[in-house]
Amino acid sequence: MTTAVALAGGVFAANAGFGQSTQGPISNNHCQVLETVGLKSIMVPLDHTGTHSNRKLTYFYQAVENSTGTKNPKTVIYLTGGPGSGSIGTSGAGFLKNLILIDPRGVACNGLEMGDVPDQVITTHQTALDIVEVIKAEGLRDYIVMGQSYGTMLGTVLTSIINQMPSIEQPDLLVLEGIFSRHL
Repeated sequence: MTTAVALAGGVFAANAGFGQSTQGPISNNHCQVLETVGLKSIMVPLDHTGTHSNRKLTYFYQAVENSTGTKNPKTVIYLTGGPGSGSIGTSGAGFLKNLILIDPRGVACNGLEMGDVPDQVITTHQTALDIVEVIKAEGLRDYIVMGQSYGTMLGTVLTSIINQMPSIEQPDLLVLEGIFSRHL
């Protein structure tokens, strides 16, 4: 299946200043207050390549079921703009689709303390691989990826990775909402 693509844009500035620690799993429990909104978590590799660390990270995301009674709706994986902002915490009231809300590595619910991780694991590629793990955990087969601002870059990287993984169902649609400068 070929993924359809709409308008692209977005910029990412890497998080800097993280030191390196090598002891045990990463504790990033920044979302305790959101337990009532369908917050879920999975364990993901801190470094999906295994080059910089073999530690695990608890990765939080939110699964929101549509509240309109729509039967068998597609799931939308929503990738927020930023970087530096997250989408976890949305109520989902009135949505016609099921939603998976993602906070990228180092942001909001997936925030990390300085000194906990090496800089090399706070990347768009590593975050995209985290989302692949969410897709696997949720067993998604009929879904849409929607990226806004920085989320357009993340969505593009994510679908590129998925296209190289025959065991993962490709998204039905990739929606990219960004702003283009007329000076590009």
